[in-house]
Amino acid sequence: SQTDCYVSLSLPTASPETVRTKTIKNCKDPVWNETFCFRIQSQVKNILEMKVYDENAVTKDDLLFTILFDVAKIQLGENVRLTFQLNPKTQEMLEVEFASESIPVPPEKLVTNGVLVSREISCLEVLVDNRWTKKELSEKEFLFSVKGSYEESQTLSLGSFWQPTKPLDFHYIKYSLSELHVALAEKKPHFYSCTSGEEKKDCLTIPLDLLPLNEKVTVAKDETINLHVKSNDWSRNLDVRLEFDLCTEEKNFLQKRKKFVASALKKALHLEQDLQDHEVWGRPYGLTLSHLYQSSEWSHKDLSRPIGEVRRHMTKCKLSCFSLESLKYYAKELKLRKQEGYQISSVDFWGLLLEKALSDGVAFSLCF
Repeated sequence: SQTDCYVSLSLPTASPETVRTKTIKNCKDPVWNETFCFRIQSQVKNILEMKVYDENAVTKDDLLFTILFDVAKIQLGENVRLTFQLNPKTQEMLEVEFASESIPVPPEKLVTNGVLVSREISCLEVLVDNRWTKKELSEKEFLFSVKGSYEESQTLSLGSFWQPTKPLDFHYIKYSLSELHVALAEKKPHFYSCTSGEEKKDCLTIPLDLLPLNEKVTVAKDETINLHVKSNDWSRNLDVRLEFDLCTEEKNFLQKRKKFVASALKKALHLEQDLQDHEVWGRPYGLTLSHLYQSSEWSHKDLSRPIGEVRRHMTKCKLSCFSLESLKYYAKELKLRKQEGYQISSVDFWGLLLEKALSDGVAFSLCF
């Protein structure tokens, strides 16, 4: 029998929505001839995911093929038609035409370390004025949703005249072509597939990219609901540092610690001259030195044995790190550290895991 094929397209770096073509019924060689537009940022890696499905009315749609395409292969101003081979045996292919164009808007301000990317964020403020809402509507709940936002969806009860509703906030990527969907919470919302006339009555969709910044806009004002929205820039500083290097405070601390250690070593070793900065080692050499100094004669011996030990630890099975005995040891060490007045975090647990993975026993590190 012939298939009922359609193609879905997803580009997460451009939009949280997955778009799709119409279904071509009972056709061996379907032709869609549909156009989809995505706003992309050249500073990030944009991978377009295309999936070919066979639509089923009763069961779940069958996934036939998946194609991943790096959009960076299309040069700016270029119009290219590419053919993707789906099945070499049956000679099935998918032809897609790509066009890359520049748009007259300022580029997005991105913060990235080459691996992680922080996008520009907007904050959508949603306010429902319930002062003139009918009594029967005040007892209902509305479901607000912004796909891809931090909050995803929130429910709002209109309440009464004496209890004004509080505004809802949605934090979303500024240039992601997001939409605000509103529906009655008591009914099953069809946020992303409002196709029939009956469903459209219960589903209100507002494209957020069309809203002016920092300006309150009334989008619905009638006997049903008085809805106002306002999109603001979210200029809050990052809570996560994206650099690979140590932070400035840690560098300053290590530099100060070197001076104290250098002074202590000079006194302990009865040195005549002060030690230079490069003569005082610190992280990440502590674990290396502790391993070598397990033998006081390490400098007079062949290093093949220590290197072999390190290689053994790196290639051995790490499942023992998650054994019941190991987990009890981690809990004991973390409890002891907490009793000593330290703040416990996932970093401490990660350190214990590394200790177990890279040694048979407790690792002794020299932290100069």
